[in-house]
Amino acid sequence: MSEEREIVIRQQEKFEFYLVALVFTLLALSIQTSTFASPIFSQFFELAGWFCLLLSGLSGLSYLEWLPAIRMHEVKKEELQVTADKLKHKKEQGVEKVHVLQDENIVPIDTRITEYEEVIGKLKEKDSTLDRKSIVKYFIFKWFFVGGVIFVILSRAHEPVTNIINYICN
Repeated sequence: MSEEREIVIRQQEKFEFYLVALVFTLLALSIQTSTFASPIFSQFFELAGWFCLLLSGLSGLSYLEWLPAIRMHEVKKEELQVTADKLKHKKEQGVEKVHVLQDENIVPIDTRITEYEEVIGKLKEKDSTLDRKSIVKYFIFKWFFVGGVIFVILSRAHEPVTNIINYICN
């Protein structure tokens, strides 16, 4: 993996960890500072904000939990592809058979290349499933965070907005 790619991955991971911590911090803070003496719609927005922040935080944790597995899956696929490419290169050089360490057998190189390509194909199929789940988790994480913040702001904005309107009208 290139050095630039590693830097980008580390920066992205730091951001994701920070955001998950921020979500739970805002959830805890909004719960600690809440008052339910306000109008019913403010109470609804407050609870909706809590729900969104909680769902965002849990989704973010799940996303972070699966990131290492997804990355290991990608590394395994890349390693298999490198090995398959090496076998193809050997085939071009005239090698017809290879020794398989796991089975202690000598097999035709075409058979071994086919085996690698089949495994790589299965991993690529699994990639799409893992990617789709990861995208959904990140979508929930990000947009429920935004929704939670907006709902909490709306729940807390009733009194200041009312005071401003009363001040302007008088």
